[in-house]
Amino acid sequence: MKINPLKISVSICTKNRENDLMKCIDSVLQQTHIPNEIIIVDADSNEKMKLIIKPLCENKSIVFKYIKQTQGRLSVARNISVNNVANDTDIILFLDDDVILDKGYIEEILTLYTSDTAKRTKGVGGVNLNLTINRIQNIVCKFFMLTYHTNKIKVLLSGSVTFPTKIKKVESADVLFGYNMSYRKEIFNEFNFNEVFDYVDDIDFSYRVSRKYILNTDPNAKVYHNHNPIRNYEKQIKMYTYGRYYLFHKLMPKTSKNELCFIWSLFGQFIGYFLMFLIKPSKINLFSMNGSLKGCIMILKNRSCNNIDVS
Repeated sequence: MKINPLKISVSICTKNRENDLMKCIDSVLQQTHIPNEIIIVDADSNEKMKLIIKPLCENKSIVFKYIKQTQGRLSVARNISVNNVANDTDIILFLDDDVILDKGYIEEILTLYTSDTAKRTKGVGGVNLNLTINRIQNIVCKFFMLTYHTNKIKVLLSGSVTFPTKIKKVESADVLFGYNMSYRKEIFNEFNFNEVFDYVDDIDFSYRVSRKYILNTDPNAKVYHNHNPIRNYEKQIKMYTYGRYYLFHKLMPKTSKNELCFIWSLFGQFIGYFLMFLIKPSKINLFSMNGSLKGCIMILKNRSCNNIDVS
């Protein structure tokens, strides 16, 4: 195996997911190219994971940094990890704690970075191997300009983002997704994560970067994203709904066409959750419908985005 000259730090932000975190760490330690550094930013109430993970990293000669944070917001944790990476780090890889990497993931993204001798590519993300796609739902989401599956990552006129599936070659991307995204360290001299929100900080950050630099999705950088049950469906849908508006308001051109596209997508989102609840009246579908409605109410209250209420 050819040794890659780039040095990479892995950042994992976590909270109360010990089993998932250990699976993620194990997949990092089993890489064909192990990282130079692992940074854990932990919002848990104890430091149990520090005592478990530290000797595992030491056995692999990996620098281990464990940082407690009390605010609990993912965007804050990501900025903390950026501020604590080693000075000689070239690439920062962000992983969710419920991600398992294919053994060649790190080697693959580093190869892509080094092959770009001009250093025009500033960010690289991989693909999720355990996605399930409902074809009917995908068609409906595409009709309402909501997030749907295709072969490229693009930001739609509505502000929604397409999700990559069946990618056969490296593709340029408008955004990278937070569960597995990497950037050249120098990019953080210009950009940082917006600490207002948890749920869309990755989209906000990467879209701003992509307006100036190149981001790529690499189909050979493979991960398994084992989505955990959402802790609070209603709050997440509420904040995701308002987060979409926040991003749309801040990042998209203010044209009548775009405004209509956003309103259309918002209508489609609520109708979708409403119909899901009618078809299957479960607690999750009820919370999703209520969260979507409360998100719309937040939009009406904070239309200027100047006085944001995230409670």
